[in-house]
Amino acid sequence: MKGADWKKVLPLGYPVTHDGYVIVPEFQNNSWIIDALQPAIVQSNIIGLLKRQDSTPDYCTNISSSRLSRSTKKGKYQVIPLPSQSKAASLPALPVFKQSLFQSKTLRYTIVVLALAFLMTIIMIWVGFLHCPNDSSFMNEYEFRLVGLHPQPLDHVLKRIGPVERQVVTYFKPHFRMKSRCLETKAIKSTCAVYFEGLWFRWVHSVETPFQKWSTSTHNKFVNQFHNFSCPFWSETRQFVKLDQRAQVYTFRDRNGMYRLVFEWEYGTFEKPLSQIPNKLSRLKRYRDIFQHFKSLRVPTYTLNETLLARKSVTYTSTTFNNDWLIARKVDGIFGFVFSYKDHLRVKWEDETEHVRHGMSLGDGIVFAAEKVDDMIVLLDVYQVRGHPTVSWCRRAILTEFLPGLTLPDGFRVQQYRKSKEELPHLQLKTDGYIMHNTATDEIVKLKKRHSIDVLYMDGYFTLPSVNGSKLGTRALKHDSAKMILRPNKQPC
Repeated sequence: MKGADWKKVLPLGYPVTHDGYVIVPEFQNNSWIIDALQPAIVQSNIIGLLKRQDSTPDYCTNISSSRLSRSTKKGKYQVIPLPSQSKAASLPALPVFKQSLFQSKTLRYTIVVLALAFLMTIIMIWVGFLHCPNDSSFMNEYEFRLVGLHPQPLDHVLKRIGPVERQVVTYFKPHFRMKSRCLETKAIKSTCAVYFEGLWFRWVHSVETPFQKWSTSTHNKFVNQFHNFSCPFWSETRQFVKLDQRAQVYTFRDRNGMYRLVFEWEYGTFEKPLSQIPNKLSRLKRYRDIFQHFKSLRVPTYTLNETLLARKSVTYTSTTFNNDWLIARKVDGIFGFVFSYKDHLRVKWEDETEHVRHGMSLGDGIVFAAEKVDDMIVLLDVYQVRGHPTVSWCRRAILTEFLPGLTLPDGFRVQQYRKSKEELPHLQLKTDGYIMHNTATDEIVKLKKRHSIDVLYMDGYFTLPSVNGSKLGTRALKHDSAKMILRPNKQPC
């Protein structure tokens, strides 16, 4: 038969393409396959009616390449011969949906999953829109956070503190969450370390954006991330105790199988980032009993970031200051950093030397600034705690409480800070004047009457200190700045 005449002969149950292919059912998994028609399509290929239990009648051909015909030969179908007077137009047709190629189990499962995901997206957006508060502005949240880990559940700790409540927080990959029946995003802007009452807290600045304030790009990101994961949710079941309107303690099992105990104290939420940060921690003193539960817990996992470490700048002066300033004798040695881990120390100096000391520790995850004088290491300050820099406004507590309270191994000592020079103890190490530290601004100055090599090169100038504290500047020539060779000057400037 030529042209489209074959369409009038074949039953409607078998869709035939223009390429000479026929769509036939696969018996084993009830899916559809495509087989080439060999030989050419003729009316005699139709040999009978396939009668299956509780199913629509199909038709079979005698084409040897067809899997259907092979299944028929094996007796998997009951073949009922057609009456000779039957015409193709009067034969019962298959339902339209059976003629589709999307009948495989995999494709059907994919369609169902996508439909459910789309439906869940609509539901979550609708719930977030109805239940979020009316205030849709960006919220800059500041809080103190203390975290401890334990391999066993910590519910018994909460029961000692107060009545325990339950809360479920649902997260959506990567940074969306549903909390208190409100859909929102929460982005951490900065995290710093704060020392208080023998513990290292985190000072966290985050920005919370409720659903109503989402931009178009945020909506698109939510939908895209939602559909790109087969299971885009995970939930945390928290047991918590509400201490007051600002503070709470809660515990939950994290995704690594460890149980976390978390203390949070909300400093406040603001429409704009704070220009002035708090410098007093007296409000936290009322929770001292709560903090005792954290001292026996493990610290969270951390990574010490060496790329963020840089020696603090030091200016010079010949006058003393009062109020927020502390003073210490400056040891004359090589500057470096001491990395303290749980069971070992790693020391790295400016002269590129580095070594590791096993079996000793100054704290788990703490980076100290230090100077090496002969065989003695003097700890000057704390620069970083578990990957987070220390804040400037708790510098007094670090210098006068944390450092003096350390249990030091042999060969270590701490730089002693006092309010005045008269209070400083005698030091049997080589010194080079005095160092003064502003505990409010973290500014450091060197106090000296006589100077040796105390020249600062900046922006093409050599700046020199004078007796009265003023700075003298002289223009540096190109060959001077390239060589940077300075000769000691033992006379007062």
